Amino acid sequence: MPPRYNPGRILLEALAAKGMTQEDLAALISVDKRHVHNVCRGYAGITPSMALLLANAGVNAPEEFTTEFPLADAAERWAALSAAHRVYRLRKGLPELESPPGKKLRARRPAGKSAAATKE
Repeated sequence: MPPRYNPGRILLEALAAKGMTQEDLAALISVDKRHVHNVCRGYAGITPSMALLLANAGVNAPEEFTTEFPLADAAERWAALSAAHRVYRLRKGLPELESPPGKKLRARRPAGKSAAATKE
């Protein structure tokens, strides 16, 4: 698989096409900007939940990938790109992309809310 299938690079291209930064995307989908940065730089993969967030935010893979991954919607296309990249990495003997322990994808708390306040 050519390196152009790296989902992080494709995400950067998609953001550039929309005139968005990684910080803009993080704010739009309510995810920590470090997670978006890690995905874009290839340190983390695009999980199914991230694929849904990207699709719901209208961030789609560039048009050239709609024919190579002709799936029902953008979320499935992001997930397929990510899965293909993970298989490629394993075949090359590279480590599998995973979120660091304890760093699950979750929405950020609204500003000014503590963990105790959100549990009540």
